[in-house]
Amino acid sequence: MVLGLELLGTLLLILIAAEIFTNALEHLGERIGISEGVTGSLFAAVGTAMPESIVPGGGTGRRRQRANEC
Repeated sequence: MVLGLELLGTLLLILIAAEIFTNALEHLGERIGISEGVTGSLFAAVGTAMPESIVPGGGTGRRRQRANEC
């Protein structure tokens, strides 16, 4: 029961975050003065690929820190 509520809450959080992210990109494109196509293909691609790029770097930094402690 608790797991189901946790899953539902997490899915709701993801939907809200996705809505905020896309609205922010639309406003950024309007403010810069570029078309929706450029906004979607450039900023959305960079924003959605960023977690896959940052996580390995964070793991590498932690590995080096642990190696220096030993």
